[in-house]
Amino acid sequence: MESASLRKTLTQMQWQAGALCRWSFEMSINTLRSIEKKRAKEEDYKGKGGNGG
Repeated sequence: MESASLRKTLTQMQWQAGALCRWSFEMSINTLRSIEKKRAKEEDYKGKGGNGG
């Protein structure tokens, strides 16, 4: 029986999938943040004297 090695492989795959998920999640968060910053700058530029968000 190779259930032990199979379980080990599955655990590694799950860990890699989790790491990839977290990485892509952080990447999307960073992308959203940069988009928000850019938008805020543009809003600042368009109309100074707003309520500042």
